Amino acid sequence: MRQITCFAAVAVAIILAGCRDNTVQPKAPALDAAIQDGNHAGNPNFFFLPPLVPNPVGSPNFNPGTFNAKLAPVVEVCRLAGNPLLDPSTSCGPLVFGPASMALDATNQLYQLNWDTQASQLDATAFYRITVRGAARGTALGFLDIDPVVGGMKNPKTGDVFIFTDGRTLPIKVRIQQGAFGSTNSNDFVEQVVPNVIPSGTLDVTTNTGFAGARFTNGFLNPNLGIDQVVVIIERVGANCLSSGLEQMEGCYRFRTDPDLHQIEGGLPFAKNVIAGVCFQIPADIGGEGPPFELARQEEVGGQATGLLTRLAEVPAPFIHCAGFGPTTQTIGAAFRSGRLGDIAKAGWQTMTQTIARAIQPAALHAVDLGAGGSTDGFSVFGYARFASMTVTAGDGATAPAGSTVQASVQVQNNHHATTSPVVGQSVTFTVTGGGGSVSTGTCSEGNACAATTDGAGNATVTWRLGAGVNTLQAATSHVTNSPVSLTATGVVVPLAGYQVATSGPFALAATTGFVRDVATCSAGNVILGGGTQVIAEGTADFNTRLQESAPGIVGAATNVWLVAIHNESANPHSVEFFATCAGAPVGYQLATTDVIISAGSFARQTANCPAGKVVLGGGAQVAGEGVADFNTRLQESAPGIVNFNTNVWLASVRNQDQVPHTVRIFAVCAPPPQGYEVVTGAITSLAAGGGFNRDAVPCPAGKVILGGGAQVVGEGTADFNTRLQESTPGLTGTNNATNVWLVSMKNLDGVAHTVRFFAVCANVA
Repeated sequence: MRQITCFAAVAVAIILAGCRDNTVQPKAPALDAAIQDGNHAGNPNFFFLPPLVPNPVGSPNFNPGTFNAKLAPVVEVCRLAGNPLLDPSTSCGPLVFGPASMALDATNQLYQLNWDTQASQLDATAFYRITVRGAARGTALGFLDIDPVVGGMKNPKTGDVFIFTDGRTLPIKVRIQQGAFGSTNSNDFVEQVVPNVIPSGTLDVTTNTGFAGARFTNGFLNPNLGIDQVVVIIERVGANCLSSGLEQMEGCYRFRTDPDLHQIEGGLPFAKNVIAGVCFQIPADIGGEGPPFELARQEEVGGQATGLLTRLAEVPAPFIHCAGFGPTTQTIGAAFRSGRLGDIAKAGWQTMTQTIARAIQPAALHAVDLGAGGSTDGFSVFGYARFASMTVTAGDGATAPAGSTVQASVQVQNNHHATTSPVVGQSVTFTVTGGGGSVSTGTCSEGNACAATTDGAGNATVTWRLGAGVNTLQAATSHVTNSPVSLTATGVVVPLAGYQVATSGPFALAATTGFVRDVATCSAGNVILGGGTQVIAEGTADFNTRLQESAPGIVGAATNVWLVAIHNESANPHSVEFFATCAGAPVGYQLATTDVIISAGSFARQTANCPAGKVVLGGGAQVAGEGVADFNTRLQESAPGIVNFNTNVWLASVRNQDQVPHTVRIFAVCAPPPQGYEVVTGAITSLAAGGGFNRDAVPCPAGKVILGGGAQVVGEGTADFNTRLQESTPGLTGTNNATNVWLVSMKNLDGVAHTVRFFAVCANVA
């Protein structure tokens, strides 16, 4: 290898194709690698100029009106590891020149540097690369590969040779247009060099609109970086640029530097804070009497804002000018409500305050650090957000009887630096997430979820009905930093108090036609749980009675009596007694009903359903709204649940044997599960066709009492099974007022056999 030392013998050859053509020409991949600029598949806003390349004027990317004169680019030359024509991926070795600053020629709209090639002691057998950057260690705007030759600059494609006028100097000229550093918003942006040495003490950089900018102080860069300048890029981005869920205002900007200081060891923190200014969309100063919005910064990864927001302390930013500032797109339209963001569109887009921000925590993040906050791509976005949080103020940790209600409340507050203020008129949705409870408000019916609106103190409240055991509730709203929040309360299961079995009768039923319709009444202060009737003092037999109605109350659905209507179809008279199981009203006690019209000679099989979180204590059916009479109905089934005996519904099957239609009301006596609640089932038995009969009792476990019970056909789906309930009541013959069993007698009048099951509803009592 020969080292060139003679000053008259050094020249360079440019490696490119189509040197005489001023337009972009298709080139082979190897030649593409030899030059990259706006005319050669590179940065569309950067161009090499003659004499290194043909004049790019007239090329598709050349825009005469966009030259950027606010830069101080640097050029550097490295020795390549190989021949770029043979290996386009060949890499740079050591620098032989630069980085050296290029001078501005504003008249000709270019930057120029005259390279003394002799001083670089080029090797005639090697290849070299000229690279231009906005600042040392910054992004390469473009490059050009060269080959030293003797006597001049030779184009290897055409064979043309350019002889240096002084035998050694190569003029490097470039054109840099707006957008060369990646700005995509040509309406509101800036790309400008900022030196570390600022003789005047400070340097202000603002976008072309004046709506955003930054103030740099002399010596803001770490002096040990070997960097004496950076290119500052500021551009406006779309509204709601912060990925936080907080309410935001118009005024989002991306700040960054080239080179990315967070990618350079020791690049952070800044030696001196930088102040950023951003216009925002509200007619009041931050920190003044207006809504509590603050400037915040969030890092970007892969072009997406992510991570925690850094809240920035307020300082003046007099270098920006916000007259005429307006929205990029219409975004926020909520009305002003006691310190909340208002209807900015109606108020007009107003001039912003001059109070902007700088970071003070954590220590590594100084000021608006222009993307040097630690994100991998070095970008940061800045926008105005209303910081608010939600705090549980009532209901969490509450303990109350299952079925009772407590008040669940949260408070939504703005957090503006050291002060708080209520957020008024904001909707908060409360959702039951466990325990089987429910919520309600004055305008929202009781159910699994309800929305409540914050009042003048920022409070949103719902009534929370607790299920048995652990209950959980979630409160969620928008524009806060901590949504959702959870509340936990305990519904204590308590035994029934004041339990009794009330009786009425005995009533005599004449043979064949005997009928009675009457009630058993609970003691004062007690409510009905279940009830029924049985033939008494005659042992155990098929008494051939027909239960026509058995249900809570009389017409009007009173809650302290049990109504029974029974007909004697036997040739023998019978004596019957009516029963009612009673107790003090459990928390959450209610009667659920379902009405069904049954045509003459027709049938209905229907349920009454308890609300979520409640179970059936008892139930039945009666004719409703027709006064007192013999309605000639027949109870075919009456029991907890449907097939598979659910515990929150009561099933009744009724046939109308009358000549006129009747309205039948199905009842379910409902409450949160009392202590020890369970539905006990008897053995499955088969009733033969045409008169098959069974009379049996289902006992409660030791220590528990009977609340209700009944019988239904099981395992056969839903149909008219043509059965007949003859007796259904607490106790056994000979043990009147027994409190731990449920007695049922049932006959099959159908032409096919049916499988039936008897039920007892049991619980503990105080």
